[in-house]
Amino acid sequence: FSLTDSSTRAPLLSLESFTIDAINGTGDKSINLTEAEAKGLDVNIEGNIPLKVSVPSIVLTDARTEDLATFNASKVTAQWPVVVAVKNNKKLAGLSSLEIRNVKTGLDQHVNVDRVNFDDFFLLGSSIEKKDNICRIGVASLSKIGWSPQDGTQGESLSFSDLYCTVIREKSGALSLSRELAAMMRSGPDKEHSIRKSEEKAPGATIQLGQVTLQGESGLHFEDHTLEIPAVNDLAITTLQIKNINSAKPSKPASVRLIGLLDKRAPLNIDGTIAPFAKEFATTMNANLKNFPLASLSAYTVQSIGVALASGQLRLKSTLQLSGQELDMENEIVLQQLKTSTISKELADKLDNQLPVPLDAALSLLRDKDGTISLNVPISGPLEELDVGISDILITAMGKAIVPAASSYLVYTLGPYGALLWIGKELGDRMLQIRLPPVEFAPKQSKLPENIQDYFQRLAIILKDKPDSDFQLHPKSSAWEYLSSSKKEILDEKELKLSDRRRKKLMELGQKRAQSIKDYLINNYNIDQDRLLISTTQIETEKSAKPRVEIQM
Repeated sequence: FSLTDSSTRAPLLSLESFTIDAINGTGDKSINLTEAEAKGLDVNIEGNIPLKVSVPSIVLTDARTEDLATFNASKVTAQWPVVVAVKNNKKLAGLSSLEIRNVKTGLDQHVNVDRVNFDDFFLLGSSIEKKDNICRIGVASLSKIGWSPQDGTQGESLSFSDLYCTVIREKSGALSLSRELAAMMRSGPDKEHSIRKSEEKAPGATIQLGQVTLQGESGLHFEDHTLEIPAVNDLAITTLQIKNINSAKPSKPASVRLIGLLDKRAPLNIDGTIAPFAKEFATTMNANLKNFPLASLSAYTVQSIGVALASGQLRLKSTLQLSGQELDMENEIVLQQLKTSTISKELADKLDNQLPVPLDAALSLLRDKDGTISLNVPISGPLEELDVGISDILITAMGKAIVPAASSYLVYTLGPYGALLWIGKELGDRMLQIRLPPVEFAPKQSKLPENIQDYFQRLAIILKDKPDSDFQLHPKSSAWEYLSSSKKEILDEKELKLSDRRRKKLMELGQKRAQSIKDYLINNYNIDQDRLLISTTQIETEKSAKPRVEIQM
């Protein structure tokens, strides 16, 4: 048996056989059908993607009607239905079995079903057994379903288990799913016509579903091959729940909750709302992620900034609001025990030149005493204008965080001694310089001043809190410090001339002063001597210049 389109003569439906077993009638409009089976059913569906639906066997069990207008059936089953794309003859989807229980139709065109069960669903790929599918579902059940032209489709709950999807971003940047679907699409002018036609809202097209739940062993596998070293991540989903889906009320959002584990160690929690049927798509989501291995992001950081994340963990607290094309996102990022290594010096230098200080120094300044770095990363604007990469996030977040973080830390640690921070220009690059209060010396003396112990104790705390930071000791000698007060009064700055012997003596004096500071910190606080770096002495010629050692972090 076959049915063709009268205009195109293309087959719409074909059937190999139809068998009825034990049909009974009472002589009026009452008919009972014990079982009926259709074999070899093929249905062709036109559209943007022309499809052929093939069902080897459909069995109708215990069907009955009392008036030839209404219809009840205790069970409808289908075995191995499959949907094939006509264009390339590849499978779009398939099932191993489908079961519909207690079907009832009424005079008002209402259709009610107690339950729909299906097993071994797959999307794309050859079969569920080969596991080469983009998505697969072990078991699914839809309960208390109703349909009418006025109210559309209504369901109480959809539960499914053992969902597993694979998302692959290919070298071109396209998703494998998009490529597969594009290969199935009709080409030519009919494509646009079918798209316009599909956008027209048909009677009974609305969907209402009370709850969707996911159980069993489910997950998502992601690969990004646009990178030189492909990134691979896995998400194990333990809970997925969506409530109150209603396309009849598009402005009323559905609630979403997801709990999972990223890369077998990082707990992920997402909850919020989504309005997929609104005229302008809208969603509000809160996400919390902790203990995520930073090494999993190395493929991205190496390609964008030339720096690998060798170790450490990421904690993320994110709030997202999207309305139409407008995005507003707040991200609190915590990096714990981060260690980096430079892979591409060219890219790393480019990043350094855009930060107030080089990346290593920035990380050192931002780390607290436990080695933790906290950053706030807001992202907002129209989606079509957003082009945010890892380097953009680092430059923006770290650039804004470095000065306040360093300032608040030093104010707290140094107390009454204070510190001076500023951004200056050096060789065209932005440089943040942190200068701590200098240690002033008596003229001609290299002995440490009295009452300096409290200040040095605070310096030692900074060095211990910031294990990747060093102190540069800059000795400054005064050209006037060997002259008597009376001699200084009769000379002006232009008349002062230093002999080679006096200049050498002042240079050595500056070195002794810096060395005395270094020795004190080493002997009293066990500071590594390689973290205390002494510069060449500078001789200042102004009368007001004070003998001192400046300390730069």
